[in-house]
Amino acid sequence: MEAITVAESTNGDAPEATFDGEAEATRSTVELFQWSKYVHVGAGAAECEHAEDGECKDSQHFHAWVCLPNVFQIRDIGEKARAAKARKKRALLDPESDSYAIMEDELADYARDDMTGMIERIAQANISKRIGEIVRELQEDERFENQEQDAEELRRLTALPEDERGDKEEYDRLQAQVLAYGESFEKLVGEQQEREQESLRKQPAEQVIELERRRRIEETSAEMFWHTYYTWAMYVGARQPVKSGFAIRRKFPQAEDLRSAPPEVVTALREAIAELENATAVRSDAAGN
Repeated sequence: MEAITVAESTNGDAPEATFDGEAEATRSTVELFQWSKYVHVGAGAAECEHAEDGECKDSQHFHAWVCLPNVFQIRDIGEKARAAKARKKRALLDPESDSYAIMEDELADYARDDMTGMIERIAQANISKRIGEIVRELQEDERFENQEQDAEELRRLTALPEDERGDKEEYDRLQAQVLAYGESFEKLVGEQQEREQESLRKQPAEQVIELERRRRIEETSAEMFWHTYYTWAMYVGARQPVKSGFAIRRKFPQAEDLRSAPPEVVTALREAIAELENATAVRSDAAGN
């Protein structure tokens, strides 16, 4: 049976499969794994003749093959992220910790100088938890019964050249419909946020500060979760390119080594992981999952 070679498209489109009879052992990493990509950082790195074979000796170049963690790694990474979140939450609640001291000092400053800003942040956080309710409320309005389909059709038509969009009146109607939905959404959010702020203004300052304290603890510990998650996802996913077969050797010996990596490298790896996650989500949606 002829081997299937999956060649990565240079224009960013989905890879195309061809049958050329090559053996598995001689196929490149991207040919073996469609949902992966190469990352090249540094002047001339993308054009380097050894960008994808692991033989580059240029100290100014960074080359890596990036893939998403597998199901076993995801479980381990999730546990590490949850543990980091729990540790951060404990530190924020511990009067002896630096994290607690910093948070309390900032809260004291806000309580003295910026209660209005504190109230706005709490109200915004509370409303963000009710976005689903606001969307459902709008869907009950007969004007927006088919909002998702209208928005999708508008995106499809907008991507076409103007002379291929067909009925201009229909295009203008879709634009007006999507705009009206956005305005209604913003109005509902604004009204609810104003009511939330008014309620907070009536509460004692100490109670408002406590609400802000809780909000900060949740927000900061959640940030630690995602920071840890993506640190390990980049560490696990970034591999040293190889000429053929499966790239096994990790680009960074330890996850902590990412701390000393150039910011351009960290940004490129993070963007690559996000792109692959989005591509996987699109694939899943297309399959009806």
